[in-house]
Order: sequence, then C-alpha cells, then structure tokens
Amino acid sequence: MQMLQNRGQIVFGIEERAEILGGPLPAASVTARDLIEAAKSGYEYRQDDKSSAWALIKKNPQPVLFIDSLAALSTEMEEFARAFRLKRGLTKYDITQETLSPFSSSAPAEGLTNLDLETRSLLQVLYYVSHGIDVPPEHVARGVLTVTRDESGEIYDWPRIMRGLFHVRWAPSDERPPGAHVATQYGGYWFYDSPCPNSDSRSSQTFLHDWENDVACADLVVFVPRSVAKDADCVTQNPCAIVGRFGRRAVSRYRRPRRV
Repeated sequence: MQMLQNRGQIVFGIEERAEILGGPLPAASVTARDLIEAAKSGYEYRQDDKSSAWALIKKNPQPVLFIDSLAALSTEMEEFARAFRLKRGLTKYDITQETLSPFSSSAPAEGLTNLDLETRSLLQVLYYVSHGIDVPPEHVARGVLTVTRDESGEIYDWPRIMRGLFHVRWAPSDERPPGAHVATQYGGYWFYDSPCPNSDSRSSQTFLHDWENDVACADLVVFVPRSVAKDADCVTQNPCAIVGRFGRRAVSRYRRPRRV
C-alpha cells in the first residue's frame, strides 16, 4: 500500500452522499423559508421532477479510498485486496468503522467493497508508538519493563516495525545531546528525537500539531519504565507512565505526569 501511495496511485478522500430522511412531502407543504432553514442546518429539500413531491436530504461526508485504474490490478493492489478480503478490480472503496461482522465467514465470496476499520484507542496508540523508544540496557537487565520476544526467544525487532514512523534514542549524559530536535532528561538518561535538520525528524512529524500562537510544537509522547516513573510521584499501570509535550515546559510536565 505504501508503494502505491508513493506512486500517487491511491488517494484518501471524501465523497458527499445524499441520505433521504422520511417520506415524500406534498409540494404545497414546503415553503421558501423551509428551504432556507434546511440549508442553514446542513440539509436540503429536493423536488421530484415527476411527482413534484419534496424530499428532505441530509448530506453525509463519506471517507473513500480511491484507486488509480492503472493500479487496480497491480501486484501491490492484489496483495492489499487479499489481506483485507476486498473485491478485486474496484477503483473505489468506502471506508467505514465497525460496520461489518468480525467473522470472516460472513464476508461475501467475491470480497468486500469497503474497508471496515476498528481504530485503536488513544492509550493503545500511545502504547504502540512506545515501542519506538530505545531502552537503556540497564533497564532491560534490571527487568523494569516487559521485553517482547519472538517465537525463537530472541528480542522482537520493534525498530523494523517503527522505522520511519517513530524513534526516540537515549544517552547517558548530563548534557543535552547535541543537535537533538527535542529532548528531555529523566532517570539519569536523556531521551531525544533525531538530530535536526541533518537527519530525519519523522518522530516529531508523527506528533506535530499547531499550538499557541500558531507555533508548531512536537507532541512527543514517551513511555517511561515504572521504576523511573516512581521518582515522578505519579500513579501508573505497568509498564509505564505517559509523559507529555516536549518544549520549554517539558521538564516540569515530565516530572509531574497526569495520573493514569
């Protein structure tokens, strides 16, 4: 999918869909004032050319994944359709949220015509990106956090999954790492984003938001081992505490995370 997006052959967009509310209304029952009031509220009255009856229409924005017709039968699109059990060859798929049965046996044999998403909660998102943080070996040796291992017992390669999305490094230093885009000191270590501007700053871009006075700041969220969080005088659920914004107030907010 990423290859298709890089080539500009898939685009996420919005289509306006009309939904008819209620039954037809007699022609004489709808006045000019009704038309104006409906438009103010985002609705529309439409008159049937044959019967002259009115119908109240609600305009709904529908998220859609558009596919370039030249890529509809490509190898990458075939793999994408197979993974999500989609109907092959379409150039448009509606994006819905938790509208389908979770059981694959109920899916139509020819494939689905929509991408049905079950989004992660905010806490699940934060937990996921936390795996992009390099962990000091001291913390691993002391067993202060859970280490994910694969079937062979080796440490799971999270950097492979998080590459290009989120990466926070650590440094055992009293001084701020030179050239760090954003950094904060905690528990005897510095945790910091990639140096900027000479290398990638994808981690910051992942959490980039406009803030006070339209100044762009990085909402970099770091998960800190429980043993470290204890020094922060906060209540946490294993394995970590949620830590907020990097910036001028980073240190104080880092030491006083919101209770979770």
